[in-house]
This record gives sequence, C-alpha cells and structure tokens, in this order.
Amino acid sequence: MAPTAQVQSEGNLPGVKLCRFVLNDTPDEVRSGVYHDGKVYETDGETAIGVHGSSDIRMLPPIGLPPSIRLFERFDHPHGEAGLTYHYLNPTGIYGPNSEVATPEYTDSLDFDVHIVGAVADSAEVVDPDEAAGLVLGYAVQIVFVAADLADMEQSRNLPPGPSMDCGTVLGPFLTTPEDLTEFTEGSNPANFVWNYTMRVNEVEIKKGSTVAEFPFTAMLQFSSRIRPLLPAEILAWPRLEKPALEDSELGRCLLPADRVEVAVDGFGTLVALLS
Repeated sequence: MAPTAQVQSEGNLPGVKLCRFVLNDTPDEVRSGVYHDGKVYETDGETAIGVHGSSDIRMLPPIGLPPSIRLFERFDHPHGEAGLTYHYLNPTGIYGPNSEVATPEYTDSLDFDVHIVGAVADSAEVVDPDEAAGLVLGYAVQIVFVAADLADMEQSRNLPPGPSMDCGTVLGPFLTTPEDLTEFTEGSNPANFVWNYTMRVNEVEIKKGSTVAEFPFTAMLQFSSRIRPLLPAEILAWPRLEKPALEDSELGRCLLPADRVEVAVDGFGTLVALLS
C-alpha cells in the first residue's frame, strides 16, 4: 500500500494524530498509524494491528512524497484589497521528525523558517466554499531551512525565492486532523486557528509567540484549485511564523552542524531537526 494512500484511508478518524513510521528491525517496510499518549497504534487503514513504543520506531514524514508544496503569502493590491499568492518548495527535500539534515556546503548563513501547513485529502478542481472543508486531510508543522545569504541576493535583485529555499525541510511530527485542534481557535469560526509556539536552537529560545491564522486553509484550497487542479497529499503552507533572523537572536549566529532545531506548537507537539 502506498504511504500516501495509508494516510488518506485514516483521515476520516475524528480528532487524531496520523503518522507514518518504520520499525527499527524492519526499516524498509513503511507503516502507518495513530499516535496517542506516547505510543503509536499501527493500522491497516481500517483496524488496529499493533502497538509500538517510541523506542521501537523511526518516524517518517506524515505525508510521503507530496505532489507539490505551496508556500502562501498575503499582499495588498494597489487599491487596498487583499490578495493571495504562493511559491513552490521542492517536495523531494522532505525529512521526517528527528531526522538529520545535512548542512549545505554552499552557504555559511543557514537559518530556518517555520510554517503551519495543511494537506489536501482528495482531487478537486475549482473548489467552492461548501466543499472546501471536506478537502482538509490534516495539519502539521514544517521547518524550512533557508540560506540567508542567497535569500538576500534574490530579494535585492527582485528574484523569486529559489536556491535559498532548497536546503531541506522537516515535516511533522504528525498529521493532526481538524477535530483535534478545536480548542486552538478564536471566536466562533473553527477555521480561525490560534498558534502558540516556541522555537529553540539547542537550549536557546529563539522566539516564543502567538498568532492567529491570517486566512483560513479553505481560502488556500479555493485559490489553488482555480489555478491548477488539486491532487491528494498536496501541501499548502500558511505564511511563516514570526521569528528573528538567527544572527539577531539570543543565539547570535546562523546554524552549524550538530545544532538541534526544536519547534513546539500547541496542539501539534514538538518537531525536531538535527543538523549534521
């Protein structure tokens, strides 16, 4: 069974954290399941078939190889109305939770961004508001490593993000279904998510903050589907969470091999990436 199909088949479970993993003694066999209270309950897509402790498994990205990753931004048109746009991130550079990510040799200014992302549940074209909510498979945290020196060059020349964003990304720790995030919303609209987060490098706190989603995930679904038909397991990312450049933070420098990047978001858990 394909990894993406495994995740999809479990997406109708209410209020759960979906995951993909391998057992340490059978590392070539990708499995899927539900995370709860420190254990992973393996399923075959319909029924539970095993229980595994955290020391017995290695977590994989909760989505296999997504067809695309869109990073969204909001902007103001000249007449004041708000608009959406996005650029793409390389989907082949995804790592799972607690993975080691090689420090690129072409930059000595490695930084990171953090996005909350959503995954698409099914194929769709020209999505209308009534069907958009049914296309949400689940949400996750994404750490995107960025070559800050290349990003400065791209911006100074009015170039779109390119090589600066191709340093790898860590996705996880789980795929959290919308029903598991109902307490992390503002007002009566369940789409108005509030994200409380803490970012650390090693033991140094880089940023602790709280932000309300700039726009609902359904708006990204609708916008994307008008440009190009959506496919299952595509990832759409909200604009990055606010943080300082690492050189301007308490850390006072960019990332180095052996650094540990840790991002904790209420409702999602903690996502860790290790630099090598």
